[in-house]
Amino acid sequence: MNSRSAFLAFLALLAPIAIAACQAPSRKLDLPRDQIAEIRGLDEYALLGTARHLYFQAVDGDEHTYGSEVEVTAGKHTLRCSYWFTFDNRSGPSGKTDVELEARAGAAYQGHLELGPKGEPMITFAEISLEEAEAARQKAKRMAEDAAGTGG
Repeated sequence: MNSRSAFLAFLALLAPIAIAACQAPSRKLDLPRDQIAEIRGLDEYALLGTARHLYFQAVDGDEHTYGSEVEVTAGKHTLRCSYWFTFDNRSGPSGKTDVELEARAGAAYQGHLELGPKGEPMITFAEISLEEAEAARQKAKRMAEDAAGTGG
């Protein structure tokens, strides 16, 4: 198999994952925007180099597969995060861990995932603007559409 064929086969494998990520359920609250905080996970794909993925499996003990975006009310919350790395398209560390976050109503947060000095996952959340959150949402949607061949 030549490199072009290998690359196309790799993209074909990514399409269902990208579609699932885009369509994964999220936790949406039926409250005004100024009463909730949006928390975004992470979907970084890389053919070469490090890819990082961070999804939510529980919010304050409420077990579900929420996908890569949840909304919470203001205050302290415990997020069960599922994470995995790939290095040059090979599986790396993966697992689940609980992370606490003090959320501010009207804010948006972006998840970050790194490996610590002993190989342990380091998950943090940084506040981002609502515009940055919307741009990230649109980028993820475009990536999933492109991978599925439905981009417009």
